[in-house]
Amino acid sequence: MLTNAVIYLCFFPMIFFCAVLCLAIKDFKANYGILACVLGLIALVPIEIIQFTVSSSIKFSTASMQLLLKCLVINGLIEEVAKMLVLFALPSKKLTKAVFFWCSALSGLALGCYELFIYLAMDLHFSNAVLRFLTAVIVHSSCAALCGLFVYSVKTKKITVLPFLCAVLFHGTYDYFAGFPKNTPFFYFSFIIILFSIIECRSIYFDRAEDEVSE
Repeated sequence: MLTNAVIYLCFFPMIFFCAVLCLAIKDFKANYGILACVLGLIALVPIEIIQFTVSSSIKFSTASMQLLLKCLVINGLIEEVAKMLVLFALPSKKLTKAVFFWCSALSGLALGCYELFIYLAMDLHFSNAVLRFLTAVIVHSSCAALCGLFVYSVKTKKITVLPFLCAVLFHGTYDYFAGFPKNTPFFYFSFIIILFSIIECRSIYFDRAEDEVSE
């Protein structure tokens, strides 16, 4: 049963992050934040449907490489494609690159919060939910930001696919290592993947900024 405290846990980060962006990022407006949160919810619907369909129709073995492939396809490719496609709804002509980037990150964080709410509604343990927030929600946010960089490059006709490929790779490998038991060292590789995703997100953002200045 969902208590008020648990519901707050699910949605407070999304609301708080949106408020911080409105205060801290120039030209970031509340309506942009609301749109980003709605896009996160829209992306979640096809993700759940497609993942359920693929998981039901395609049987993966428990071999290590097969599990990695499953994570890359089902968790990495499918989720990031859905998150990337909805970001095309952001009005790039009205948004600066910084605002577009943070809208994308907020969209991913919102999706992670909605997903967390679903997990809690399925009566998963509270401790698992907290760990889920500290890891998967962050991955959703950083990978969505990478997808946003790709979408922005398409909209500005300076296409680079590296951010999207990184998003798929980071998300898939995170889910692979997060699937190991907590008492094994492999599980903690998921935290390393999270760190790499944030670092790469920052690196690609500023690399692209330098390229635009040089042009």
